[in-house]
Amino acid sequence: MEEKICYVYAYIRLDTNTYFYIGKGKDNRYLRLDNRKQHFMNIFNKVPCTVEILKDNLTEDEAFQLEVNTIYDLVFNEGYSIDI
Repeated sequence: MEEKICYVYAYIRLDTNTYFYIGKGKDNRYLRLDNRKQHFMNIFNKVPCTVEILKDNLTEDEAFQLEVNTIYDLVFNEGYSIDI
């Protein structure tokens, strides 16, 4: 049985109260800024941001599927522009 140690998280721009990054991780990945793309860092360094865990206690496969579904929903149903 696969361990449920993963989660899906979102970074939010506080100036517009919108998501600008959706990711999956485990441990403290959501807090780490290393290995982030330049687009992410440009937003993070320019405007106030916060991060929230959208759902935890997931297997790796569940987290991956939720990440994909969340991005799809935000882009195609909500009109977001999420950097992939």
